[in-house]
Amino acid sequence: MPMKKEQYNDTIFDIDVYIPEYSVGFECKVFEDAFAPMTAPRVNSVVNDVQKQVQRYYDFGIQHVVLVTNLVQSSSKTVEKALKKKLSENGYPESLEVIHKDIKYLLEWLDEKADKISKLLAEDFVKSIGLKNQEKIE
Repeated sequence: MPMKKEQYNDTIFDIDVYIPEYSVGFECKVFEDAFAPMTAPRVNSVVNDVQKQVQRYYDFGIQHVVLVTNLVQSSSKTVEKALKKKLSENGYPESLEVIHKDIKYLLEWLDEKADKISKLLAEDFVKSIGLKNQEKIE
């Protein structure tokens, strides 16, 4: 689903990508210098930049947030750890993933998620038509 504007407590905010059936929201962030060293002040700056937006996703009822960035892998892992800690300190869930800039990794990650969704849909289909496990359609 494309970007969506939502309102929560009289505040309008953007959800970059929202998949309501699975309660997943994607926040996409592009940082000016994706290759700069991830010093403590920079980590704090990046976390402060995205924390409020991610918290709004949770406030809206989204259960899993994916932050897609142009950061290198090591930087994205550092940001993910710091952001999860900050969210936890503020009483928010840590169901967050930070995806780094490697397109191959992003495609593999999306493929893995699509496979899980496909399996869930197949299970739901089997339940909806009342088949038992041994009767499943191959």
